[in-house]
Amino acid sequence: MASHTSDYRTDVRIIAHIPLNTSDGDRLYFRKLTGSESLSQLYQFKVEFLCTRNDLDMKSLLGKSMALEIPLAQGGSRFLHGDITRIEYIGHHLQEENDKLYILTLHPSLWYLTQNRDCRIWQGQSVPDIIAALLAEYHINIENRLSSHYRQWEYCVQYQESAFDFISRLMEHEGIYYYFSHHEKGHTLILADSPNAHRPFNDDYAHIPYLAAQPGVVDHQEGIMCWSTAQEITPRVYTLDDYDFRKPRAHLLEVCSNPASFAVNKADVFEWPGRYIDNQHGQFYAQIRQQAFEAQQQQMYGNTTACGLAPGCTFTLQNNPCPPDTPSFLVTHAEYELYDCTLYDESNGIPQDKGPFRAAFHAVPADVVWRPQRITPWPKTCGPQTAEVAGPAGESIWTDKYGRVKLKFRWDRYGQSDDRSSCWVRVSSSWAGWKYGSLQIPRIGEEVVVDFINGDPDRPLVTGRVYNEECMPPWQLPDDATRMGFMSRSKKGGVENASFLFLEDAPGRESFTMHAERDMNISVEHDKNITVDGVLAQEIKGETHLKHHGMCNTLKMMPDMQTFRLGKTAIIAAGGRADFIAGGKYERVHGKSETQASQSISQHAGENISHHARGNILFDAGKQIIYGDSLYLNKESSDADNQAQNKLTTLQGLTPEEVADQKASEQQQQQKIPTSVIYKKGVSVEINGVDQQRVDKDQKVEIKGAVTRNIAGSWQEHVKDNLKIQADADAHLNCGGEVCIETKDMVHKIEGHIETHAGNTLTVCGTTESVNMLNYTNSSVAMKNEGVVMSNNMLNIGNTTLHMSTSTLSLSMGQININAVALSLSLSGLSIFI
Repeated sequence: MASHTSDYRTDVRIIAHIPLNTSDGDRLYFRKLTGSESLSQLYQFKVEFLCTRNDLDMKSLLGKSMALEIPLAQGGSRFLHGDITRIEYIGHHLQEENDKLYILTLHPSLWYLTQNRDCRIWQGQSVPDIIAALLAEYHINIENRLSSHYRQWEYCVQYQESAFDFISRLMEHEGIYYYFSHHEKGHTLILADSPNAHRPFNDDYAHIPYLAAQPGVVDHQEGIMCWSTAQEITPRVYTLDDYDFRKPRAHLLEVCSNPASFAVNKADVFEWPGRYIDNQHGQFYAQIRQQAFEAQQQQMYGNTTACGLAPGCTFTLQNNPCPPDTPSFLVTHAEYELYDCTLYDESNGIPQDKGPFRAAFHAVPADVVWRPQRITPWPKTCGPQTAEVAGPAGESIWTDKYGRVKLKFRWDRYGQSDDRSSCWVRVSSSWAGWKYGSLQIPRIGEEVVVDFINGDPDRPLVTGRVYNEECMPPWQLPDDATRMGFMSRSKKGGVENASFLFLEDAPGRESFTMHAERDMNISVEHDKNITVDGVLAQEIKGETHLKHHGMCNTLKMMPDMQTFRLGKTAIIAAGGRADFIAGGKYERVHGKSETQASQSISQHAGENISHHARGNILFDAGKQIIYGDSLYLNKESSDADNQAQNKLTTLQGLTPEEVADQKASEQQQQQKIPTSVIYKKGVSVEINGVDQQRVDKDQKVEIKGAVTRNIAGSWQEHVKDNLKIQADADAHLNCGGEVCIETKDMVHKIEGHIETHAGNTLTVCGTTESVNMLNYTNSSVAMKNEGVVMSNNMLNIGNTTLHMSTSTLSLSMGQININAVALSLSLSGLSIFI
């Protein structure tokens, strides 16, 4: 590209675009501009104007934007734009008595961010995101030329500082810088972080020649008139470190060296904290810190008349008097002087050989990654402060696995008191170790004391709790000032829903009190010793469960009394039970007393054993064996004869195998008190010998079920009086042999009929036989009797041989039907009445 050696015109007039409605006679005429512009800094221009009026409405200009248009030699214009932030009336101009001098101060719209002071919390955003959101609130135009990826900040606080200082320190920390581009209608803030974000002002100023200043030579060309370079020593090593409680053993130390450093001796920089929790971020920060030093190692300085030389723009220097490694440079700073040449001459201080635009500038090699110096201080907190624990609606406790809480700070005007009010804030504890220590989670609405690690508002830490009018102490003060302890509150519970532990130190009322709102669990891995010098009182309204894995020894030095109002059940699942009583034992049971044993029950007494009952004494067992000389009933009677009469004979000396029967008693004829034996269960009796029973009086047996008897031998029943057998239903007699009934008389009283089935011969023998009706079928019938009388009915004989052998056969008022093969009558007489 051709070098830029254009002559500029000394009659160029700079045009001021001012939003002021005035008549032609009241116009503001641009006279002079001085000011500076730099990377990552706010520019400021002082602009002098002349006006014929001395009563100009200066207030109407404040806050208005204006632009200065500088015509370029090759065509087009360069603009310097800003907002009027200050206007000053100077008075009469020295050379022009009719003109009044005004000085206007111009700043970029970013300057307004320096005029506030606020506290504000940002969460879950990167620095570019925070910058874009904040500048959008001020309607500032930005152009993002960033090329790096920036981490999200979990928590970032603007604390007692202006919005400008806030974003400035963040950009300095992340290595982001900015500059401005100007146009007639405004200016744009450009974010940059690499050489790729820069380019020449335009093609005409991509190459700018070096024009050596010579005495007597008029500067009619655009170029660089003065050029110098400088080298300086910067730190050799940059080291930074930090700590992350989530990775307490992590090695976060990061180091970055500058191989081009000229430092001979040790020139190292160590920073703590580095404000990062990841090694990758630490490496990035170490690198940009070192790049910030490297950008200061080599500096170029010059003076120029080239109107296209501006901070943030690059150019190539032609005819470089000190050829560097690279011919291209980045302008980092410029100080301007602009004049309206038509208003100046030698008499008012402007040489005729100077043009309307002059600037002194700083530059660095264009291939250097320029980083801003960290000049904006990071805010520090001044001691502890209080905050309120916050959380989502409907919750009373809101925490994470580290026991952290959310806070609503007193200075936070924007946050809502919810789970997004702040970051998770760690809570200090009086004791914290690996799975041990103390833990009390602050609850929503409580006031806590907050301090900040290293005074950094981005690192809050809850260090304590305090009471206030809404959250009062658990005990009435100052009345209970002698009480010390703890009281919790059931989640979503009221004042009465609490567990507590406190010590009372009031004289005469010293006590230690514990209360569990629901359950109390106590675990002791070794011994537990309780000593009570006074009374031990326990009240258990529910069930009591005690489980002893070892031996349980109870020593009571004084008499013991136990009262069981609703009974007591003791279960010994295994093993036995032994009670050793040195004195007497007395048991009184108002209700039923029952003892059950799966095996035997033995009672041993050195003297007597007494059983007293107003009712019966019942013994229910499979076998009863009574050992001893004798057993007396009604033993307490003073009548010796009565005692002898109630004596029961025992089976002394017999073993159970030899005893065939349990003798309940042997009584005399006259008993005053009968003996009653009740078997509550079934009884099985096995007799290996003879079984004899003697009942001196009546015997009554009532069996509600069935009776089955199996007798291997004969069975004889002898009754001296009447014998009566009655069956309400059928009666069956099955006999394998002959049934013989021997009796004097036999009477059959049958309401129905009699059927006799004989497999062979049916023989009826008697002196006289009276039969109302007989049916004989399929059998041989023989009648042998002294006389057979049939009357009032009939005799039917079918398919049967009939033999009659009788002395007399009388048939009266009846009939005989005989259907037989043969009829044999052997009669001494036959009477038939028809």
